[in-house]
Amino acid sequence: LSTEGFLRILRDYQLGTKFKDYLLVHQSTLQEAKADIEKTIQNLSSSKMVRFLDADDGDVKVSKGVILPDSKFRVAWDCSAFFGLLYLIMSIPMEISFASE
Repeated sequence: LSTEGFLRILRDYQLGTKFKDYLLVHQSTLQEAKADIEKTIQNLSSSKMVRFLDADDGDVKVSKGVILPDSKFRVAWDCSAFFGLLYLIMSIPMEISFASE
């Protein structure tokens, strides 16, 4: 909705005075909401993730300890975790079933 369209609607339905009254009554609440929105926008624009995603070149330097979801290390890690869990799923019941007292 453009500003001109909004003002036209106010004029057509004769809501100009009601809108002005609303603004006067809720001015502090609207200013607080505007300040909160501006603060959120500032926080989002300065976050590390935004700088990471806005990298212009193809090579993105990742901090130490960060594992990217499509990296070869992540695939190897997931496979090793899968086989480790598979071993535990099979070995624990076998140990419990055939344990000698």
